[in-house]
Amino acid sequence: MRILQIANAVLYTNITIYNTFAIETVNMSNIASQMPIYYDIYGNTTANTPVYAEIMSNIGGGAAWVEVVSVTTGSSVMTVDESGYFNGGIGIVPTSTDISLVSFYVRAWSGTPTYVSSIELGKNGLSAIWQQNTGYWDQSPGSTPPGATLEMSSPVLVKIQPMPEPSTIALVALASPFLVALFRKQQNS
Repeated sequence: MRILQIANAVLYTNITIYNTFAIETVNMSNIASQMPIYYDIYGNTTANTPVYAEIMSNIGGGAAWVEVVSVTTGSSVMTVDESGYFNGGIGIVPTSTDISLVSFYVRAWSGTPTYVSSIELGKNGLSAIWQQNTGYWDQSPGSTPPGATLEMSSPVLVKIQPMPEPSTIALVALASPFLVALFRKQQNS
């Protein structure tokens, strides 16, 4: 009986089982779509602080949005380069079961390691939501995952330096010297 258990263990360790389900993929890059990450309303793409981006996916229009994870790095977070572009390689679209029309958006942020922690600082931004088909990877031995080109429909504006709105008191303080000068001019006339 002991010999049979050892033989089964050896046989089990030498068997390679491949996943028979296909995996949906997308190219985790905004280069082909020419939709960079901007840092201000003037179109600047250079920031003096690291900026990160993630691609979020949604299957079937439900409430759950899930990060697309890179096949090569195992991470969903990508660093944005000085020209406003990111490239995370081929990404796996979670929970997809067949060649699908998937909803996507890109979120970008600065000043913290995660998007959620950047919300309090106001140093983040989102692209518009768009839909596109994904690539199809059957995971056969030696195959390379074919990522569908990311078809971003809008750039992302990340507010690196939040611009506070001027208060009423500040506006009055700025305008008061001009009002005094105007009042004096009218009295002298």
